[in-house]
Amino acid sequence: MTITRPLYAIRNDLLTLDEFLGMIEGDPSRLPEQERAITDYMAALETEQAEKLDSLIGYTRELRGRATAAKAEAEQWATRAKALAARADAIEAGLKAHLEATGQPKVTTASGRTVCVQKNGGVAPVILAEAIDPETIPAEFVRVKKEINLELVRLFLGTGGTLTFAQLGERGTRLVVK
Repeated sequence: MTITRPLYAIRNDLLTLDEFLGMIEGDPSRLPEQERAITDYMAALETEQAEKLDSLIGYTRELRGRATAAKAEAEQWATRAKALAARADAIEAGLKAHLEATGQPKVTTASGRTVCVQKNGGVAPVILAEAIDPETIPAEFVRVKKEINLELVRLFLGTGGTLTFAQLGERGTRLVVK
């Protein structure tokens, strides 16, 4: 495996060369051989940069492909986990139904484990009537949640309005590879 310079090193060389060219610009003592050496060096740096960028872009595409495959595999495992959990829930529901139907609140298994049906702790559940209209419920039993309407705030700020609690931010950037 060939170890190449990192992209930041190439960038630093390009910046240093640009600074050097700025210092000697218009110098009448420059020789054609020096001009050719500078031009050749710039071309080599640009070629090295182009190759490095191609390599990095190829590697990012490979990583994205692996990520896609891993995500698909994770989704398959998640589906499998749900199916296994549902099967375990169904078996436990069947065991509970059996114990309730036979009037056995507590049973000891052949290996000495205890299986029992017991009441859940915590607060009692509230069961609401079906097709309930929140407008018909007395106010003391209703919770109102206020939210900031970001679309309206954005529209208002975009038309030149000012607000003490908000301002428009700068859009981010992204890398596009064509």
